[in-house]
Amino acid sequence: MSHMKRFRIIAFFIVVSLVTVFLSCKIHKNNINSTMLIPAENPNLVDITFKVIGMDSISINKVQDALSKTEGISRNFACWTDTVVFVEYDVSLITKEKIMSVIKDTGFTPVEKMNQ
Repeated sequence: MSHMKRFRIIAFFIVVSLVTVFLSCKIHKNNINSTMLIPAENPNLVDITFKVIGMDSISINKVQDALSKTEGISRNFACWTDTVVFVEYDVSLITKEKIMSVIKDTGFTPVEKMNQ
């Protein structure tokens, strides 16, 4: 097999993999947004979205794990293609500032997205 043919095959699989990850992230993000719009049993639950500067496909689990272990956060989803984290939390147990601190402790800079 020629080098050019190998290169084309490898390039094809890389593109397919990236498209698959991108689409799965978009689909999951839409599902998170639609389920977060459903009124929760707990009126203290609110959702927020942060842009996470520096987060990539390798570090995404570090951010999600830290948030999952934090009291007051009921669920979270990080999307590395958009470098955002969606968080649902209980305002009676944790503040937005504390959530930002948890993200900062993972080594990244969170910025609240205003137009969710």
